[in-house]
Amino acid sequence: MSNSSGATSGASNVGQRRRIAGVPKMCWCGASISAIISKSTANPYRRYYRCAYAASHKVM
Repeated sequence: MSNSSGATSGASNVGQRRRIAGVPKMCWCGASISAIISKSTANPYRRYYRCAYAASHKVM
């Protein structure tokens, strides 16, 4: 019996995304990300992360 699952062992990961834990440093649009702390009564001191484009266009 063979233990192979049908996948090639030397396959390249070109074009695949990797998950990285933690706070991102760059947005998908290329702008840097800054942390914003909420001052609302519903979510006091909650951290939000926005890029400069989203902050200037009031996205979210």
